[in-house]
Amino acid sequence: AVTRSGYGASLQDSVKARRRREQREALKKEMSRLRARTVISFAIMLPLMYISMGPMADLPLLWWLEPAEHPTVNWIIQAVLSLAVCVVNNKFFIHGYKSLFRFMPNMDSLVALGSTASFGYSIYAALNGHTMHLYFDSAAMILTLVTLGKFFEARTKRSTQGSVTGLLDLSPKTVTVIRGDSEVTVDAEELKVGDIIYGRSGESLAADGVVVDGNGELDVSAMTGESQPLFRAEGDEVFTSSKVTSGAFRYRAEKVGEDTFLAKTAAMVEQAG
Repeated sequence: AVTRSGYGASLQDSVKARRRREQREALKKEMSRLRARTVISFAIMLPLMYISMGPMADLPLLWWLEPAEHPTVNWIIQAVLSLAVCVVNNKFFIHGYKSLFRFMPNMDSLVALGSTASFGYSIYAALNGHTMHLYFDSAAMILTLVTLGKFFEARTKRSTQGSVTGLLDLSPKTVTVIRGDSEVTVDAEELKVGDIIYGRSGESLAADGVVVDGNGELDVSAMTGESQPLFRAEGDEVFTSSKVTSGAFRYRAEKVGEDTFLAKTAAMVEQAG
C-alpha cells in the first residue's frame, strides 16, 4: 500500500544494529580527522626539530636561522611552528582543561599540561634571553606522538568492528518456521522465543535452542573452534551461526536476537575493542 502511494518502506533495523552502524560511521570520520592531524603535525614538527636540534648535530641552517647570529628570528620561528601544531591538535587542550577544571583529569589533561609547560617555559626563557634552552620542539612532539597513538588506536577499533560485523554476518537473514500447519519463510529478526525452526543441510541456525525432532551434524568451528562436526539429536542444544553439514531437524528457539550466544559474543568483542 505504501509503494502504491508513491513512497518506499523497509523494515526498521534493531536499535543495536543501528547503533553499530552509527558507531562505524563516526569511527570512520574520526579516523579521517586523526589521519589528517597526524600528517599535518609531522609536516610541521619535522622542520621544527631540524631548526631546534640542527645546531647540536652540526647540520647546516640558513644564515638567518642560526641561533648564535639571529637568536630572535630562530626562537620566533620555533614558537610559530610549535603553536601551529598546538592549533592543529587543539582538542587536547579543550577536552583536557575542561576535565581538569571539573576535577576529573584524564589523558588529554596530562598531554595539555605537558605541552603547555614546554611552550610556556620556552616563551619565558626566550623573552629573558635564554635562547639556547628552549623546548618548543618538545611541546610539538608530545602532541604529534600522542595523536599518532590515537590514530593507531582508532585503526585497531575499526579492525575490531570488522570482526564484530563478521560475527554477526554468520547468522542467516531468513529462516523457515512452522506457523500453524504451514511452513513460512520469515526474516530472522522476526523470530520469537518458542518458534519451531527448520534446520536443513547447508543452512545456518538463526537462534539458540533445543532440537525437538530429527538429527544432524553441525559445524560449530566459527564459534568454538571445534574442528570436527558435532552430532545433534532430540534434546541437544544448538547455537546461532552453527552450520548444518548433514541431516535435517527442527529446533525450538530459546534465545533470539540480541540474547543469543553469537550476539553476546559480538558485544563482548566490541566492548574489548
